[in-house]
Amino acid sequence: SLGSEYKQQYTYMTFQEYSSDGAINSPGFILCLAVCAAWSLAVLKVVGEIMDQLRAVWKLTNSSCALMEIAVTDTGFMLQRLPVLRYVLFLLVCCFQLVIAGALLLAGLQWLGSTTDIVELLLNGVALAYIMDIDELTYQVLAPTKVATLIRLMQPLRVDWPMVLPVRSLLLVIPLLIILALVTSILVQPTLSGVVAVQQALCS
Repeated sequence: SLGSEYKQQYTYMTFQEYSSDGAINSPGFILCLAVCAAWSLAVLKVVGEIMDQLRAVWKLTNSSCALMEIAVTDTGFMLQRLPVLRYVLFLLVCCFQLVIAGALLLAGLQWLGSTTDIVELLLNGVALAYIMDIDELTYQVLAPTKVATLIRLMQPLRVDWPMVLPVRSLLLVIPLLIILALVTSILVQPTLSGVVAVQQALCS
């Protein structure tokens, strides 16, 4: 019928835009890999922030400290010492953040890797970018005024990473390369092969 022929033609044209000649330089392959890389960078940015927080708080942790010590300065407040128990609780919260970030990373990559429409691929990438801002929006709306004021006046914590060897960069670059390699072999390449197979079936 006319409706089924139109759907077949529309599907073929959509897949043709994605796969072109079926090579790795096809628009869909390159765009999908680029969007997956951008999503991976967004998640790894959060991971890097968690690493900075853990390292900075660890510098202030003192086993002889029983209560958290906050000093009043001319410009606000400064965290001076932290008991071990508080650091352990903070570590558990950071581990929970890492679990959420990992789950979002896997779900987002699977969603992007299975998208075969270039327009939808771009829209999905933009939609995923807003997910990482949900926690900040929640804090800005729901945080009590006193807590928000205290956090705003708190001086930044010092983070001392080695300058000779870029440890922080290596801890983020190596996972990024591994993620992109796995995404290419497990998600993007099979999706491209499936699109080409469907095109051939529609033409036969």
